[in-house]
Amino acid sequence: MAVGWFGSLFRRRGLVGAPLEAVRGAALFGWFSFTPDDEAPDPSGRLVRFRPEGPAFRAFVLLTAGLDARGHIAWLELDLGPPMLSGANRPFGIDCVKSFLRALGPDQAADRRLAPLVAALEARMGGPASAPGALRPDAARALGVILGEPGDCEVRPPGLAVSFRRAAGQGGLAIRARPR
Repeated sequence: MAVGWFGSLFRRRGLVGAPLEAVRGAALFGWFSFTPDDEAPDPSGRLVRFRPEGPAFRAFVLLTAGLDARGHIAWLELDLGPPMLSGANRPFGIDCVKSFLRALGPDQAADRRLAPLVAALEARMGGPASAPGALRPDAARALGVILGEPGDCEVRPPGLAVSFRRAAGQGGLAIRARPR
């Protein structure tokens, strides 16, 4: 369990709004071994890209953080390439999406908009079969996009807008979280 000011930071705000250096210690970064992607540095210093360290997923997973002038995360985007959303890699892709949504903060995970969505993803991975409540229409649409339907939608938990986008025929998925 997290304690002290560091723990309270994540209980209160999650990753969006937190200092970049602090979030590198978040479970999402450790679990998926995200490391800076030095292949395409941003000259402005306002975009920081991360990829999994291991070669199996490195080409198919990108986590981008947009920074404000103070070096705090203004928005986060998770991009998964088609190989992460089908075949043997699908469980890893779904787990990455679920972990990304949880990393938005405990207030978001407990929210009636995201908690059922996270639970539905967990059930798809063989976790507990009962979701804590029915999916709201926006979360049901997001689940469809995550699982393969082309389109885009937005879920608006407290203080955030989380958009889900999948282009027809391409199969990749982008999820962006930003304050509202």
